[in-house]
Order: sequence, then structure tokens, then C-alpha cells
Amino acid sequence: MVVLLLLSATVAAAAPGNSDRKPIAILWAGAVPLPQPADAALAKVASALERSSIARPIDGGQNREVLATGAIGAALGSIAEADCAFVALDYARAARLYEVAEQNVLGGDLPVKAATPLLHGIEQHLLMCYQQLHETEAAARAATRLGWGGELPVGAQRTPIDIASEPAGAFVYRNFRFLGKTPLAVENGDGINDVLSVELAGYRGIHVVLGAGLPQIVLEPEQRLGGLVEAVRQTMPNVSIEIAGTVAQQVGAARVLIVAEQNHEVVANYFDAAKTSWAAAPFRTSIDDMQLGEKLIAFVVPDALVKRLAAGPAPLPPQKSGLGMWGKWYTWVTAGAVAAVVGGLIIAEHVGDDKLTLTASH
Repeated sequence: MVVLLLLSATVAAAAPGNSDRKPIAILWAGAVPLPQPADAALAKVASALERSSIARPIDGGQNREVLATGAIGAALGSIAEADCAFVALDYARAARLYEVAEQNVLGGDLPVKAATPLLHGIEQHLLMCYQQLHETEAAARAATRLGWGGELPVGAQRTPIDIASEPAGAFVYRNFRFLGKTPLAVENGDGINDVLSVELAGYRGIHVVLGAGLPQIVLEPEQRLGGLVEAVRQTMPNVSIEIAGTVAQQVGAARVLIVAEQNHEVVANYFDAAKTSWAAAPFRTSIDDMQLGEKLIAFVVPDALVKRLAAGPAPLPPQKSGLGMWGKWYTWVTAGAVAAVVGGLIIAEHVGDDKLTLTASH
């Protein structure tokens, strides 16, 4: 037992502690759901981080998941649950679940560009559910939203309202159709089916029902991790230092490695939180590269640390034992064997047929 404890202590001392390893955040900036090659590529990087003696994943499994899927991941999860009810022909339950998914998409985390195809799919299913349930008004609303993002419908013109934002220059959408940047005048809505969306990368998006005069819109800096991931995707490859720095602060990362796929290649760059700067040049390699994980780790960790590890640890000077014969390893092995035999005879004599079980835990 003493030998086991000493061995465990030696192994623990040799293993790299978290304090010695740089926490690296991996942010996927490509399409979601992840295509299989990209998913495999991220798995390689995560595995290499776990094995690395100079880097490690960030703490918090939930943060790591959000960095991979962004806000769109939560929306897709709610849609998948609704799809299951729809396939089972449980239209009432499916309608309620699609309504939840609709609110998730319109909650402000997703930029309009990413939200539009999701919302179209939701409204298509809602329309069919409402028709089966004979909910006429709800079906009409779903049909109206199904047309969002396209040409403005022909009808009576409403009085325009002036839209301003702080900061200025935010993108303005009416029913998911881009109109321009603030400040500008927008046709008012009916108070039920018409929605105004205002968004600016790095700030929390706003969706409000059009139907009354709106005060000046104050955009708040985005602090939600899912929204920040979507802001990175929206502004690739020119992600601002402010957005990248906020991501690093949110997840406690020394560096944020942003990975995407282009033409069957993995393209990556990293943001250094301490230096508040990007790497001098991006990283590129085939998505099928067997050494992808190791190469990305070598790219993202500090160069000085890589060189020190490549040189290997300095050899320890030989030390003479003051124990004479008892300082030899084979003496201890022989003595241990003799002790084991003697102990076994004593146990056999006093215990008989009873079993003795030793359990080592670590």
C-alpha cells in the first residue's frame, strides 16, 4: 500500500497541472449543424488539447458546447423536439413546441441572416399544424410570417416612423427584409404581424412589434455567449478585437482559436487575450490532415513554450544514495518478495479460507 501511494504521488507530481497549461477556447465559425468532416476535425483538436502539456480546454462543458454551436444550436434543439411531435401527428403538441422555437429564433441571439431560414421552416410547420387544428387566425399569422424576408406585400401604405439607434449605423429589417442603416424612416406596422429588427455586430439584437411610435433604440453590448459566437460568424474574417476579447473574458481563455471550413480546408486564427491581438498569419491545412489537432495546438500555444518543450527537460545530476546496499533497487525488490511470502504464510495460518480483498482507489 505504501508503494502504491508513493507511486501515485510521483505520477501526480509528473502530470501537468492546469495552472501550467494555457486555457484555449475553440470557437467554430462555420455552418451549424457541423458537417461530419468538421465535427471530426474539432474532435481532433479537443483530443490534442486534453493530451497537451502546455495547453488545455477551457473549464465548463456548457461553454465549450456553445462555442461550437452558437445560439443557433439552442434553436435547432427546440425545432428538433417539435419535429418529433409533428412526425408523430401530434399537431397540438407540435404547434406549442414550434411556437417555443419561434420565440427562440426571435429572441435576439440570432442575426436575421441566420434566423430567416429557421423561421421559414418553423412557420411552414406551424401553418400545417394550425390548419389541422382549424385555428384560422393562427394559420393566417403563420402564412404572413412565411413571407418574411421577401418582397414587401402590396397594400395600404402606413405612416412612416423614424428609427434611430445609439450607436448609429445599425442594420434595420422590417419583417426580416433589409431596409438600410439607422437613422432612417420605416413604414409602420399593424401591431400584430409586422416586426422591426435592429442589429449591429457586437451588440444585442432587438426585435419589436411595429404598430406604434418607437423611441430611440439603445443597443446594449452583447454579453451572451451564444450571441457573441453569432457575432463572430457574422463578421468573419474581420472579427473585431472587442468581440474576441469579450469571448475570451466570458469563458476564461488565454487564447480564442477560431476555426472554420473553406473548400475542404480548415482555416483558423487565434486571438491572444493578454496581447489583445490576432496571430500574425492564419493557419490552413486539409480537413483530412491526420495531424490536424497537433498542428493547431502548435499554432495556438506560445512559441517560446513550444521551443522549451522541444528542447526537453534538463537532465538531473546523478545522486548517490547514503543507504549503501539498501540504496539498490534490486535489494528492495528482493526484500519485498520475501516480505510478501512471509505475509502470505501468516495470513493463511490465521485466516483460513476467508478471502482478503485489497482495493486501491485514486
